[in-house]
Amino acid sequence: MKNFFYFFVIGLLFTACEGKQDNAPDKIPFGNYRGIIQSQHKTFPFQFALEKEGKKKVAYLINGKERLPIHDFYLSDDSLHLPMHIFEASISAKWKYGELVGEFNKEYVKNYILPFKAFPHQTYRFDPAVSKEKQTGASFAGKWKTHFAHKPDSVYAMAIFEQEGDYLEGTFRTTTGDYRFLSGNVVGDSLYLSAFDGEHLYLFEAAKNGDQIEGDFWSGKGFHTQWTAVKDENFELPNAYEMTYLKNPEDEFDFSFPDLKGKQVTFSTDERFNGKPTIVQIFGTWCPNCMDETAFMADWYAKNKKRGIEIVGLSFERNDDFEHSKKRVEKVIKKYKVGYPFLIAGDKKNASAALPMLNKVMSFPTTIFIDKQGVVTKIHTGFNGPSTGAYYEEFIRDFNETVDELLK
Repeated sequence: MKNFFYFFVIGLLFTACEGKQDNAPDKIPFGNYRGIIQSQHKTFPFQFALEKEGKKKVAYLINGKERLPIHDFYLSDDSLHLPMHIFEASISAKWKYGELVGEFNKEYVKNYILPFKAFPHQTYRFDPAVSKEKQTGASFAGKWKTHFAHKPDSVYAMAIFEQEGDYLEGTFRTTTGDYRFLSGNVVGDSLYLSAFDGEHLYLFEAAKNGDQIEGDFWSGKGFHTQWTAVKDENFELPNAYEMTYLKNPEDEFDFSFPDLKGKQVTFSTDERFNGKPTIVQIFGTWCPNCMDETAFMADWYAKNKKRGIEIVGLSFERNDDFEHSKKRVEKVIKKYKVGYPFLIAGDKKNASAALPMLNKVMSFPTTIFIDKQGVVTKIHTGFNGPSTGAYYEEFIRDFNETVDELLK
C-alpha cells in the first residue's frame, strides 16, 4: 500500500510538471518572439518584440536592421490583438501552454485568415535545424542578376546580399521598387530568407548550383514562383528617370482631386503651388515602398519646406470609396507625422487614366518633380528604400540635387 501511495504522488508531480511545460509563465511575457504564419503548406517565420518604454507599451516587427513600431495594440494576461500599423491587417492570439496561438487576418480580403503561432524568448528566425547548424559552405554576398519565372525574359531584378557567417540579409531591387528588408540564414549551399511588414509575407528558399542560384519564392496566401540568379557585380537596372514620361513634352501636367475634407484641389490654380517648385508623390497606403518613401518625404519636408518647395501626395487606393481611403491616408499621416497634403485620387487600377498625360503609371510610388513654371523636369519610377543600402543613399543625393536645381 505504501509503495502504491509513493508512486501515485510521484506520478502527480510529473503530471504537474508536464502541465506547466517547463515552468511556462501563466500570462503573456514581454520580450522577443519568434512568430510563424502558415500558408501554402509553408512556414513563414518572422521576429517581433513586445516591450515597455516607460509607462507605455510598444510592439516591434523586426526584419533585419528594421524595427517597425506598433503602439496601438491590446494586451491582457492571455490575449493579444496586434493591428498592423498602417495596413488593414491584424494578428489575434491567445496564450496557451507557453505559446501564442491565433490567426493573421487581412481584413479587407474575404476569408484571408492564416494560422499564427509565436514562441517567447526565441531570437532566431528559421527553425533551429536551419538557423543553428554552422556548416556554412556557400557565399551569397554580392550583387546577382535575377530572373523570376513569372516575369518576361526581358524583366530582371537585382539581388543584393550581405552575409556574415551563416547569417544573411538582403533585398531584391526591381524596376518598380524593392522587397524591403529580408533576413535569414545560409546552411551549406542553401539560403533561407523571409520578411513580414504587417501586410506582406515573403519567403525565399534557394540553393547554389555552380555559379547560379536556383530557388522558389512564396508570397502571402497564394503566390509562388521560381527564380534564378547569376553573380554579376556590373549589372544595373534600367534608368528609373526614363521609364515614366509625358506623352507629349509640351503638355501641361495638371490634376484635380479632392483633399481629405472633400474640397476639390486643382494643381494649376491652387495658390499653394502657384510659382513654387512642387514634388508630386503617386502613392498608396497598401504599398510597402510607399511607406518607405513617405517616411523619407515627411522628414525631408519638415526640414526643407521653409525653402519654398511643396509636396503633394496623390493617393490611389484599393477602391474608389472616399471615406475608406480618407481613413487609410489619415492613419499614414499620423504615423509618419506628414506635414504636406494628400489628395484622394481614386482606385489604383485607374491611376493611368486619372493622369492621362503620362505614358503610364507603372509603379507605386512614382515621384514627379515640377519647376516654378509648372513644367515637369524629372520623373522617378519606383523607390530605392533603406534596405537597398548604397542605392538608397544615391537616391537621396539625386533627390537633393534635383531640388536644388528647382529652387535656383
